[in-house]
Amino acid sequence: RLVNTGTPVTFVAIDCDRLKLINDTQGHQEGDRIITLLAKAIKTSIRKSDYAIRLGGDEFCIILVDYAADLAIHLPERIIRNLQIIAPDKTVHFSAGIYNMQPNDTINDAYQASDAQLYLNKQQKQHRSS
Repeated sequence: RLVNTGTPVTFVAIDCDRLKLINDTQGHQEGDRIITLLAKAIKTSIRKSDYAIRLGGDEFCIILVDYAADLAIHLPERIIRNLQIIAPDKTVHFSAGIYNMQPNDTINDAYQASDAQLYLNKQQKQHRSS
């Protein structure tokens, strides 16, 4: 509906990196702490008009509404800064994929495109960390 009105909508897929290793070496309680820290950093990095959704496990989707597409690329850096404030003693690694919705895209199209970009970045080892 927003895309049909000409309102820019950007999808950002985020996935925690190395979470299995953390769970295996430090325990699931520490893995859960990392997920919670990332969720808090995401929440403090977006506006009230945006949406942050935990899809399950260590995967998140952020929907930026009426947000300049060229500014969306700076969101991962903002998340990193907020992680450093929230938990300066922790290093959290994540990958992100960003996709600007096109007029004929469905929500599923936009999510799949942002998720594909995330995995491309992950394969190319373009991780983000705090």
